[in-house]
Amino acid sequence: MKFYPPPLSILFLDICLWSELLIQKPIGLKLEKAYKYLGDVKEHKQVIPFRRFSGGVGRASQAKQFKATQGRWPEKSVKFILGLLKNAESNADAKSLELNELIIKSIVVNQAPVRGWFCS
Repeated sequence: MKFYPPPLSILFLDICLWSELLIQKPIGLKLEKAYKYLGDVKEHKQVIPFRRFSGGVGRASQAKQFKATQGRWPEKSVKFILGLLKNAESNADAKSLELNELIIKSIVVNQAPVRGWFCS
């Protein structure tokens, strides 16, 4: 299933780095584990490690489990990703797929177009 949201005002870096966590796993991430991980990030129990785009990012000791030193807890991006996962879950339910076996295999992140001050 594919989902294409419109360009939103969410930090590109946070979404990009979260999607990198999924690339490291060879099979992907189950939907239940993704919900749990994002819930932990929202409650500051786990961190999203910053390996790229790490300029100005503070150090977090929770990033040690990902073999990194820098990390953040991006609440706005987590809320957006949770909404995407809920949408994917409802789409799977509408197609009568098994919800327990849904796996996130890939996420593609593109930067939104730059919006200028003046309309032309």
